[in-house]
Amino acid sequence: MKYKIYIVIFFAVMTFVTCKKTSLKDEYSGLAGTWTWINGWSDGATSSFRLELKVKGKYELFNGSKKIDYGRLIAKNNRLRFESDKPFRKGYFSSPSGDGRHKISYNKNDTLFIGSDEWTDFPTSTYVKKK
Repeated sequence: MKYKIYIVIFFAVMTFVTCKKTSLKDEYSGLAGTWTWINGWSDGATSSFRLELKVKGKYELFNGSKKIDYGRLIAKNNRLRFESDKPFRKGYFSSPSGDGRHKISYNKNDTLFIGSDEWTDFPTSTYVKKK
């Protein structure tokens, strides 16, 4: 009976330890912080949207004080992609088809441009870093 408890504990620990994510250090260090939405194209966002990028590679998206999405940042093809930890990966940064994910297309100074994987480098949302 004790071995079953050890197996459950082992899998629980492995689940939390092995989450794939990219830490915001080195070339990504300037991205950590709080970002405020300023404009977008067909993104459904408003000026009350706030994106928090954590140093450990996690993100949280708020509409006012309500958390509407959360998950991990994963580096792929020299871009950081958002991967939601919501059930069935159906977060704000998921495409309606569920196939594509949004990524940080590029950032310039204190401006962050976010676009869909389905559209090469065309940003659909723009955020500025909160000071």
